Amino acid sequence: MEIAKSVWQIIETEIQGIGHGTVTLIVQDGRLIQIDKTEKIRLVSDSPGKARKIAKSSEDPQLTNLRLRIGKALAELQYGQIVIVIKNHQITQIERLEKYRVGAMEGLFGEGI
Repeated sequence: MEIAKSVWQIIETEIQGIGHGTVTLIVQDGRLIQIDKTEKIRLVSDSPGKARKIAKSSEDPQLTNLRLRIGKALAELQYGQIVIVIKNHQITQIERLEKYRVGAMEGLFGEGI
């Protein structure tokens, strides 16, 4: 799946702006159609000291690695989502949820779904 440079910038900006939460990339018909952002507000700090944010330069190896990992997760995804989990300004995991469209189910277990 080809992602435009402007879309990558939006994704990276949203990830950098979250201390705790998720950024979810929604894919339909093999195209990225939506970005959902959920931010959590922590009342108690998880760790003392200053949190380290994701690098801002597009030439930074950390961002290049992030793009490669997200691109790999998006590869050949037709329907589903990629969830990027962020804790204490750090990406802790990338989840891939793939959905499959099922054709005519009528008659399989009755009158359909």
